Amino acid sequence: MLTLNEADVRFLRVVVANPGVPSSMLPKLAEVSPRRAIALRKSLTDAGLLRSHAVSRAGKGREAIVLEVTPEGHRALQRAADIP
Repeated sequence: MLTLNEADVRFLRVVVANPGVPSSMLPKLAEVSPRRAIALRKSLTDAGLLRSHAVSRAGKGREAIVLEVTPEGHRALQRAADIP
């Protein structure tokens, strides 16, 4: 079981609170640098806590990456909330 640190929990909470938001907007919402957000996204995805989806942006160039917290990610957030 992955132990979540404060940045992991904050990032997951931001994804839960902002469904459908492109991943490019998450660093500002989570109050982390873009580089740190990429590292968080990769580690949380590798751990099975996040899932990413490419979404077409109606002819606006590259597809947007949208993140979704997995059921395991929701359980990890619940465990983190239970710790005083």
